[in-house]
Parts: sequence; structure tokens; C-alpha cells
Amino acid sequence: MSYKFSIVILTFILFLASCNQVSDNGDLESEKKELYSLRGDQKELQKRILKLEKEIKKQDPLFEYKPDMTTLVSVIEVSRQEFYHKIEVRGSIASRQNIMISAEMAGLIQKIMVREGDRVNKGQLLVILDGESIRRSIDELKTQLELAALLYERQARLWEKSVGSEIQYLEAKNRKETLEKRMASANTRLEKTRIKSPFSGSIDSIPVKEGEFVMTGMQLVRVVNLKNLYIKADVSERYVGKFKKGDNARVYLPAFEEYLDSRIDAVSDVIHLENRTFITEVSLNNLRYQVKPNMMVIVELTDYKNENATVIPTNIIQNDDQGQFVFTIRKDGDKQIAEKLHIETGKSYNNMTEVHQGINAGEIVVDRGFRELTNGIAVRIVESES
Repeated sequence: MSYKFSIVILTFILFLASCNQVSDNGDLESEKKELYSLRGDQKELQKRILKLEKEIKKQDPLFEYKPDMTTLVSVIEVSRQEFYHKIEVRGSIASRQNIMISAEMAGLIQKIMVREGDRVNKGQLLVILDGESIRRSIDELKTQLELAALLYERQARLWEKSVGSEIQYLEAKNRKETLEKRMASANTRLEKTRIKSPFSGSIDSIPVKEGEFVMTGMQLVRVVNLKNLYIKADVSERYVGKFKKGDNARVYLPAFEEYLDSRIDAVSDVIHLENRTFITEVSLNNLRYQVKPNMMVIVELTDYKNENATVIPTNIIQNDDQGQFVFTIRKDGDKQIAEKLHIETGKSYNNMTEVHQGINAGEIVVDRGFRELTNGIAVRIVESES
């Protein structure tokens, strides 16, 4: 009997342990369900209390409301103030003088005159291509041009004396002018073998090496000037017409965790077909940080502003089958009663919402305890804020 009894006790202990484990796992969900049930019961009780109060008041006009029969709330006064709405768009830092210089003609790289990181001035020589064949061509053209010029001068003097034919004179003139044009073209090609910097800046990259043969259009040297930087941001087409040159903008630099105030310099009139956006340029002056092209930034742009808006906290706005509403307080004799006010709202930003209709400045609305209210319930204000 003792052995069987021990087995029964052990089995009972194991059963209790398993029940406790299930209870622990389902504890949170059961508490949530209980909370939802209690909230529903609370609203039903409040409705019943209100109904009983009215019936008692009819039969007993001297009946007084007790403090424990009211819901405690606090209120704020609705005010008019400046309201604005902003959007955030990602952008990147760009330079108006950031170019990759390419070869204008094919040739062998004879000499690279700079290194990455060097400071260069406008017109400074960067790369020299082999131009020996062009120079030989120029020497030949010089000899031909000298002879053509001499023949033209003699033919011109004879023509002035009416000696010789007009055809001979015109042929000599045409040959001289043709050689002059060929000489100018050769000098231009020779000049293109000497690649120079178009502006002052620094050498960012040199993707070629000395002795390498390059084709026309091949990239040689990137030159960057960091003194003329700006921000380029793509803005959705839904905001067309919302921004203009001169509007204020706020820029966040994630790399430095800093904000700076700026303005819009330009707004594109063209929508990109690929992403349905338009380019907005924002100035980037008086920087205290060493920023670089293509660095990511976040730009805040104001797409809506009302200097005299009726605003309320966003969190106090509730919804029912008729739309959005808030609770206000009205006097009913010695009582204070919660009353629904249905409103029409506009934009929301920074935890505040603009109200277009339904409430005016100077009225009061419930900001704490509003979730426990139903229309017509008795309340007691315990704290007021303006």
C-alpha cells in the first residue's frame, strides 16, 4: 500500500509541475484577454451607472454625485499657433567641379605629371601623350606651307601686273589656305596630347599608368574641387509645386550626427521617368566638417505651413464609425460631463495635428483619462494645463 501511495503522490507532483509550466507560458495571453474583458465590462458598467443616475435623479432630485462615481481626467486648452509639416528625403553631397578627364584622342601615355592627392591649379599639365608623329607631320606641313606661301606671293604680284591667268592665282591662294588649315588642325591635335586641369582642385584618382595606350574617351584623371559643394536630393512627384528656390531646408549629416540650416538653390522642372522624382538642390556653405562628394545626407523640407492653425495633440484623437473625435467637458448643473466632439483634421507632424473643423481655439479637450470615457459620463477634472 505504501509503494502504491508513493507512486500516486509522485504522479500528482509531476502533473502539477506540467500545469505550472503551461500556466507560465500562457500567463501573458490570459492577462491580455482578462484586461480586454475588464475594459469592456468597465464601459458597460459606466453606461449602466449613467442610466441609474438619471433614473435616481428623476425620483430623488436631492441626490448628489459622489467623487467615487466620477472618472478622473485632465484637460488642456486648444490654442492657435504656427503649424508646419515636413518631409524627409535622402540626398547626397555633390560638387559642381568634380569631373573625370578623358582622352580626346588615342595615344600612348608618355608621362603622368601628378599623383593622387596632389593640389593642382587651373591649366596645370596633368598627362602627356606621345605626339611624335604629330610633330613630324607639323614639320612637313611647315615646309609645304613656306613653299606655298612663297608661290602665292609671287603669283599675287604677277596678277597685280596682269601677268598670268586668274586660275593660277586662285590655285596658289587655295593651296596656301588649305595648308594653313591643316597646320592649325595638327597644332590642335598636338595640344590634345597635353591634358591640363580645367580648374583648380585636387587629384582624386588616376586609373591609368605611364606606357599604357589609351583610346579616345578613355578616362585619365579625376579632378575635384571641394569648395563648390551642394546637396542633390530626389523628391517624389507628389510634392510638385510644394517647394521653390529660397525655401528653408534642414540638413542632417549622419556621419557627424549634426544638423545645419540651409536653403533650396534650385528645383528641377523635369520628372525622371525611372523613379518618378524631380531633383532638388540644397546649398551647402560654411561647413565645419570635411565632407566629401557622394556622402549621404537627410534633408528636411517643409511642404505645408499655417501660421495661425488650430492644433491639438495627436494622441488624444480617437475614431468611431462617424470618424475622428475628442472629448470635451460641459457643465450640467453642478456636474461635469464628458462630451464627444467629432472633428475634421489635416496634417500631423511632431505629435501635433491641425484641426480644420469641429473645435475652436479656447475650448478645452481631455488629454488624460480620455480612453476611459463614454459620451455623457460624469468626470472630475484633477489637473488643468493651458
